[in-house]
Amino acid sequence: MSIFDPYRPQHPLVAQAWVDCLRWAATEPDIIAAFQTQTGLTWQPPRTPMDHMIDQTTGAGEAVTRQFLAWFNKHVWGVDEAGQPTDRPQESEGA
Repeated sequence: MSIFDPYRPQHPLVAQAWVDCLRWAATEPDIIAAFQTQTGLTWQPPRTPMDHMIDQTTGAGEAVTRQFLAWFNKHVWGVDEAGQPTDRPQESEGA
């Protein structure tokens, strides 16, 4: 199971649009600034192999990624009443 699975829409076409939007958002300075302001998280990607090992050991990178994914779905992509990404097929539609 991927770290993205709980956050990504299930429908394949919608999921691809979600990935494209996420990639754009992750490189957009205004969106990153809003995320940092609203969450108080100022984590930066590791720059050295030692930084990378520290993040892997502490889980810092994964924790921030999960928080960004949840924030992205709520503030950029949009979520339904159940907190799931919008455009997730209903059970009756049979993903």
